[in-house]
Amino acid sequence: MSSKKNKPKHGFKHAPRISGADLLKQAEEQLRRGQTEQAIESLRQAEHDLKPRTTPDGKKITMPPHLIVAQSELPGLMARAQAAHSLTLTNPQQKLAALEDAVKRAPNETRYLVALGACRLSQGNAPAAFADFQKADELSPGDKLATRAFAVGLLANERAHEAADLLKQNSAESRDENNRRLAAISDWLAGNEIQVGSTTSQSLLTFFAR
Repeated sequence: MSSKKNKPKHGFKHAPRISGADLLKQAEEQLRRGQTEQAIESLRQAEHDLKPRTTPDGKKITMPPHLIVAQSELPGLMARAQAAHSLTLTNPQQKLAALEDAVKRAPNETRYLVALGACRLSQGNAPAAFADFQKADELSPGDKLATRAFAVGLLANERAHEAADLLKQNSAESRDENNRRLAAISDWLAGNEIQVGSTTSQSLLTFFAR
């Protein structure tokens, strides 16, 4: 009679452990496929895997070079995933939270600050939106996206003269182009019908990006 004591009791096999570096690659592929929620989950697992480790006596354990690189890339990739995920959300607070997390992880990325400001503006919080737009403009002086966002922030806070002075610094062609867009959004703001939801936020982002 053959012995069975070395065989697994139920025939189950453990799934192979995925390293933090591989989880980042997995998240990038998920983002390419538009699977933003799955990408965020992969990145959260990577965050846990890539946490600094210490020995029982408190000494820091040195990471292999490829994991150090992965650790440095993680915040930017998570910010990208959260910003992309925000565009799939309809709940205003969830959308706001996703963009706040993106800015927290990549505070010097102008596009995330502008997106956060647009989200705040669509939810009726003009002062907070202005702060985001102002910071974006300070980080990227002369950047077309940041300048337009800052001008919209000024308009939304009833500072039309300052918005006009800002646009006077542009070339005639750019000034005419911006004036047309700012006139359209000024009319929208004057209507006091600040909508909450993805449609308004996305239309603002489209406005900024043109």
